[in-house]
Order: sequence, then structure tokens, then C-alpha cells
Amino acid sequence: MENTINNCANFADALRLKPQKDGIFIGRVHGFPLGLKFIDPSGPMVLLIHARHWLSAEEVREKTLDYESEVKTLIADKKLEIEIDDRIAWFTFVDGVRCVANQVGIRLLESVLQTFAAAGFVGDPEVCHYCRKETVKSVECIEGKAVQICRNCYAEKVDKKLTATPENSAEVIPIFLTSPFAALAGAGLWAVCWMGYTLLMGRLNSGTIYVPQFLMLVVMFCIAFLVGGPVGWIIKQNRKRGKAVSKFAAILFGSLAVFGGEVIYLAWLIWRSYHVFSLNVALHVLPDYYANNDLIFLLTKLGVAVVCVVAAYEIATPKEPKLKL
Repeated sequence: MENTINNCANFADALRLKPQKDGIFIGRVHGFPLGLKFIDPSGPMVLLIHARHWLSAEEVREKTLDYESEVKTLIADKKLEIEIDDRIAWFTFVDGVRCVANQVGIRLLESVLQTFAAAGFVGDPEVCHYCRKETVKSVECIEGKAVQICRNCYAEKVDKKLTATPENSAEVIPIFLTSPFAALAGAGLWAVCWMGYTLLMGRLNSGTIYVPQFLMLVVMFCIAFLVGGPVGWIIKQNRKRGKAVSKFAAILFGSLAVFGGEVIYLAWLIWRSYHVFSLNVALHVLPDYYANNDLIFLLTKLGVAVVCVVAAYEIATPKEPKLKL
């Protein structure tokens, strides 16, 4: 493994790429801003490389790329994958260990980049790739990608990202109008799941039943996502929702779904014994029910409840807009 790591370092050095955080190396090769990452260097390593070019997706489709024979063979054998997107190209060398061991990957990469250059994929190597006017001497690593951008263009991209980011309180009214219905649905699902659990355990009380812990965990996570999922999903439907209000609503209504489900479940237990269904009575006896129940059972329920809220939280939380680079 140590030998492979040394080979990786030598490989990056030979391309004059500089290490960045998250294991990414960046630099400029044959005029192309380039990023390199070694995927699983301790195992069957893969080289993931991206290179910036000047062409749009429409312009790329109009180009005919004539790779050298060895590159064509590797592509045919699925040992090299080349995907060309809008102003960025991705290269995946499957046999990464061999590529870095004898540095054959450098020659292949340079061959592909030379083919790109011959097809007009690159212009002035020291000019901003966006305005194509300002001189940019170095390649930067932004959000895990190699970027050649001037200060003005970068500031413009950041402004667009901030504009696309909703305020923390955005969509507060529709979220708080619709989330109670999702919490009610979650409460019903919580009650039904634990009713089913109670009935199943009642039928199996004739002997000792050994249930694999993994299976129990799967069942508990399924219950959690069934209950928390509707809350997170209904909040997620508000596309321009704010981050703070989404997180608060997810925690609040996810917790209410669990609490409401417990009340319904306890009302069902009372009905089984006394044939009287009353949510009000269930609410009043809830503290005694917890105080006199099996601790392991209650801790299991608490764990599932926490996962319910976490599931709603994760689903509801909006992703931050990325810089369009």
C-alpha cells in the first residue's frame, strides 16, 4: 500500500499538480485546468480526472475526436471512460494501479488532451474561462473542481448563488399550513406500525423467539422513515423554502407525528381492554404508561422516534445552491 501511495504522489508530481483538501490535485496540463483524484488507493484504484475546456455541449457534438489507437482500445475494453460535458470533460482510468505504477497513465492522459487541443477545445491557456478577457495565472480548486476564473467572474458567480439561496424564513406560511396534515399521516402510520408489532408479539408469546438484530434494525428504520418521511416530503415540496424554517418545521412536526402516534396507539390499547376508544383518556394516562412499561421497549421506541425526526429533518433541509462553474 505504501508503494502505491508513493506512486500516486510521483504521478501527481510528474503532472505538476498541487495537492488540495479532500485528496484532490489540481494544475494545468497542456493548457487545460485539470483536477485529479485517486479513488480507493488502498484497493483496486481508479483515477478520476476532470479537465476544463472552452466548448459548450452543442459545440462538442459538432467535433470529431480522433484518439490514438491505444486510447481507442482502452475505451473499447471499458478500461478508460471519457465523458465530455459542457466546458468540462471527465476521464476515468479503471486500472489505476497500473497507470501510476509505470506512469503509463500520464502518456495516455497527455494523448487525450493533445487530441482535445487539436480539435479546438482550448484557447489562451492563461485567460479566464468565463469572460475570456482577464489574465489568470493560476488554477484554483473551488467546490472540488479545478477552475480558471478571474475575480470579477467569481464574484458574479457568488452573487448568483446568493440570489438563488432563499431567505431562512421563506415559504413559512405554506410549510406550516401543510405540515400538520403530514404529521397526522405520520401519527397514523406510527400507531399502525406499533399496533402490528403488538399483535405479532401477542401471537408469538407461546415461546422464545430469536429475531436477528439486523432484521430488527431494518424494521425499526422502516418505521422511522414511514413516519418521518411524509413530514419531510411535504416540506420538500416547497421548492423555495428557507433552510431555518424547513429544519424547525421538520423537528416540530416530526416530533408531533411521533407524539400523536403514541396517543393513538395507547387509545387502541385501551380499546382492546375496555372497548372504549378515547384519545383524551389516552393522553391523560400516557405518563403512567411510560412509568410502568418495559424500559427496553421504551428505549427502542425512543430510538425509532429520534430516527423519525432525523429522517424528516434530512429530507426537508434544502440543499445549498452550488456555484455554477
